[in-house]
Amino acid sequence: RHFFLIKNSDKIKKILIIKFWGMGSILLASPVLRAIKKKFPESQLYFLTLIQNKDICRTLKIIDNTMCLDVKNLSTFLIGLWRLFRTFRKEKFDLVIDLEFFTNFTALVTFITGSNYTVGFQTHKRWRNKFYTHRVTFAHDKHIRDIFLKMAHVLDIDTKDKSLERPFISVKERKAIEQLFRANNIRDDEILITLNINAHPLSYNRRWPKENFVRLNKGLLERKNVRIFLIGGKDDKRYVDDFKQLFEHSPRVINLCNRISLEELVALLERCDLLITNDSGPLHLATALEMPTVSFFGPETPSLYGPIENEHIIFYKDLPCSPCLNVYTVKTSDCQDNKCMKAITVEEVLEKVNIFLEKFNKKRKRNFYK
Repeated sequence: RHFFLIKNSDKIKKILIIKFWGMGSILLASPVLRAIKKKFPESQLYFLTLIQNKDICRTLKIIDNTMCLDVKNLSTFLIGLWRLFRTFRKEKFDLVIDLEFFTNFTALVTFITGSNYTVGFQTHKRWRNKFYTHRVTFAHDKHIRDIFLKMAHVLDIDTKDKSLERPFISVKERKAIEQLFRANNIRDDEILITLNINAHPLSYNRRWPKENFVRLNKGLLERKNVRIFLIGGKDDKRYVDDFKQLFEHSPRVINLCNRISLEELVALLERCDLLITNDSGPLHLATALEMPTVSFFGPETPSLYGPIENEHIIFYKDLPCSPCLNVYTVKTSDCQDNKCMKAITVEEVLEKVNIFLEKFNKKRKRNFYK
């Protein structure tokens, strides 16, 4: 049989899901979280991740309790680990599912929970496989969302609903964006574009060249009814500030990098008409919000991490050296010349974006509260 049935499944009261890296990956895991929650409606769903992901977990209401590990230095890591072990002894999880594939450490964490039912990815490292009671093959020919859903299949859980969970935000965040719009005199007839020129610090080679974004931005501003919002986090501030300096005298380019919370970013994306982005977390946020996107891939392949369904434009050159980021390189690469990104020209991007904007209508903006 390709699945196992948990004896006395009605007694499954506490479930732990582990995924350390990637805001985007956590969003892509949301369909399997929802399926598990539906299978065990009386259970409490705990989620263990790194501390930088706590905000995105807070917006996913299918997660009942988020536990975070801080790995910024050895001291915080060891203290956090000790607290985790105490939590494991106290909570006594009935089922543990390890969704992480970039590190073997989570396999050890899974084993230490002492749960009778543990599920994780089977890899070429046999010692890791021994830490799970049940294993799932990491299928390299599938999208990461569908790879995560295989965890539900092994539990004989229905996974017909594959849509990403829509992040939940409060009225407070929406009001903050309303105030931002009023302060910048944004009109209802304007086309609002969010621009994400950043990538995760682990793999800056996923950035489309800044000079290309500059030329693209100038091309977009030729349309008099376009407003552009620059986004990013704390690590992106200098990079984005330097970009904004090139458009210092343009009130139609608004720099929000490190100025709004993740929840406010969700509220902003709800109100915007298009996201143009590198392969990074905001792409999957927009996908969850059913927002049209334009995205750039190279070191990573869109067949694994690209947006699924809805209206998306993906640029990917599929060079012989691409993708160079994968499970076995822990999302790192020694590439010093990301030709795969440089091969994507400003002209082809502008052409596709202009076609989209020509047929664009305002229906989505009127329905941003779902």
